[in-house]
Amino acid sequence: MYYITFGTSYTKTEAAFRVPWAVQMFPALVLFTALFFIPESPRWLASRDRWEDALGVLASIHGQGNHQAPIVQAQYAEIRDSMAVAESQGKVKWAELVHRDNILRISNGIFVHIWTQLSGNNALLYYIVYIFQMAGLTGNVKLIASSVQYIINVVFTLPAILFLDRIGRRPALIGGAFFMMVWLYSAAGVMAQYGHYVLGGFDGSSAVTWTMNDDAKSAKAAVIAFTYLLVATYSFTWAPISWCYPSEIYPIRLRGKAVSIATSANWILGFANNYYTPPAFQNIQWKTFIIFGTFNVVACLHAFFFFPETNQRSLEDIDELFATGVKPWKSSTLPNSDRLHRLVEEADKGKLQLDVNEV
Repeated sequence: MYYITFGTSYTKTEAAFRVPWAVQMFPALVLFTALFFIPESPRWLASRDRWEDALGVLASIHGQGNHQAPIVQAQYAEIRDSMAVAESQGKVKWAELVHRDNILRISNGIFVHIWTQLSGNNALLYYIVYIFQMAGLTGNVKLIASSVQYIINVVFTLPAILFLDRIGRRPALIGGAFFMMVWLYSAAGVMAQYGHYVLGGFDGSSAVTWTMNDDAKSAKAAVIAFTYLLVATYSFTWAPISWCYPSEIYPIRLRGKAVSIATSANWILGFANNYYTPPAFQNIQWKTFIIFGTFNVVACLHAFFFFPETNQRSLEDIDELFATGVKPWKSSTLPNSDRLHRLVEEADKGKLQLDVNEV
């Protein structure tokens, strides 16, 4: 989309905005069409007493259509048990989200989104052109260099799909925040040392009141490199985890309300980034990087002291993590009960035969 917008800008016509808007309709149409072929969630079907449909979806996804497959029977049993517990607890109330038994989970889900936005990555991506103007770039060179950020964003998100389950959530969150702090502090230091104030703004941008000295070519390259490293680190760590972590830590009955609150925090802070970043560049220049770097320091400490490891754990195991109060930095050593694996073994031995009519 960046390159499409960049290309259409040369038309000097209404196509400069009409074409990018039209192109964005295509993936929406594809998604709209594909939604008709996506099955409902088995848990949602079960919550509507559509147990036979729930079993059918599980069988189509995990058992190649075989309702008696051990993994299908095991997951069906898990859903049945969790639904029974949820029904016994009654309708979910908003007040439950601030109950002392749930407050740590809720706050973790909210803050993983807050720290994601305050990491500085999204703010810098929104206004990357300003940053490269601060690095002394102008014209098309500035625009082409800015586009590299989006390529890095895509490229480094893909390995996260393959490796984050091996690395774990805590190491990625802690390490990601630490290294983003390093890149932001480094960029701020180089800018402060080799830059100068520009009265009225640089290259026609009133928000850019600081730029690098003309003879500081290595320093300019260093600032650009630090921004690239920031995006790469963020894309591999906080970007994907901020979306999967909340869905992993909430119990089923609270998940809808809890995830909605956590996601709202993401967009509220996204709005804030858009609102305060240009004035920050204009008024405190390179010190803006110091602020974002300090947010990453706090995020790193918060993740270390309050975020337990959820990787490769069942919902029941995660319930136990929060219920027992195990220290987050020791959560990786807590044995996995592997309840689903035991259910699969029982089903394989014929000890877990379930009839949808009995539910």
